[in-house]
Amino acid sequence: NGNDPRLEIEIVDLDACAVEVSWKGDQPQPTASVVKLLIALELIDRSGVPSDSDAAAVRSMLSASDDRAASRLWQQLGGPEIVRRQAGKLGLAHTSPPADPGQWGSTQMSADDVVAVYRHITSGRPDDEREFLTEALESAPRNAADGFDQHFGIPRAFPGAKWAVKQGWGTSDGRRVLNTTGLVRTESRTFAVAVMSTWDDSVDVAAATKALTAATGALKSSLAGGGKLA
Repeated sequence: NGNDPRLEIEIVDLDACAVEVSWKGDQPQPTASVVKLLIALELIDRSGVPSDSDAAAVRSMLSASDDRAASRLWQQLGGPEIVRRQAGKLGLAHTSPPADPGQWGSTQMSADDVVAVYRHITSGRPDDEREFLTEALESAPRNAADGFDQHFGIPRAFPGAKWAVKQGWGTSDGRRVLNTTGLVRTESRTFAVAVMSTWDDSVDVAAATKALTAATGALKSSLAGGGKLA
């Protein structure tokens, strides 16, 4: 309240192909590290499931949100063209590259486009590619490569749940960015969740992450139809 948060939400039941919650889901927001999903897909499109040093880099980029790995792959794979190619391939209507080609975290995506990426990962990729990507997202440690506590939003709002997440945090255009996105599994269903937000950069990051986690937890009832969170 009083801090002008801009919030977008999209939750889709992937088994029923049904939208459970949508709030301004078609409005683009800065992705911060969520764009790393597109970087990983671009690499796999070119050469299949990576091995050796590339595999380690992608795993670190997705699980620990390693910015150095992301920057290297961003440059290697074409920078903003990654976003354009993946948006075209996946039909992402509200996704665009950053105005500054070097600032991959300022890529714009809507919550429903992020959910579309998760739908593609779970149902549009061969088994080996899907398993490689989801295993990395499932192993996200509490502290990211830069030391940030990335277990806000989904991981903390659904304690004990099975999740696979790609979080995003940082600043873009003078606003604080906090995004929690991923897959949440119940006993019988899998949901794709994207809760994306920007805040006035004067807002304390701890207060913002706490508020975003509370907002994400308030969505728990929307997943209840899929059975117990476990």
